[in-house]
Amino acid sequence: MSDELKPCPFCGAEDPAIERNGKWYYVACRKCDCISDGDLGQSGAVERWNTRPIEDDLRRQLEQARAALAGVMLIADDMTGNANDRLARISRRCHQELYPELYAALEGGNT
Repeated sequence: MSDELKPCPFCGAEDPAIERNGKWYYVACRKCDCISDGDLGQSGAVERWNTRPIEDDLRRQLEQARAALAGVMLIADDMTGNANDRLARISRRCHQELYPELYAALEGGNT
């Protein structure tokens, strides 16, 4: 486990500190004074500070949107076929990239 700390999730300060209070370690923001949950180990406190499920999910969704956009751009550059066919391929690629579970269920006939 790396001891590299993410910026503060509230104020964005780049220099949080690992601190100790008795047997408990925690990470504290030096700017807004927010703190992580305590842990008996330094690496555990760092992991608690760096764990951000909502942020991680948003990053995953952003990557999916970027992949879909890249697919749309490739298809749009392909000027073969008629316009309706190109639009259908663009729509299908967007659905595949942005909603893979839903698209798989629809393709499998599970509505």
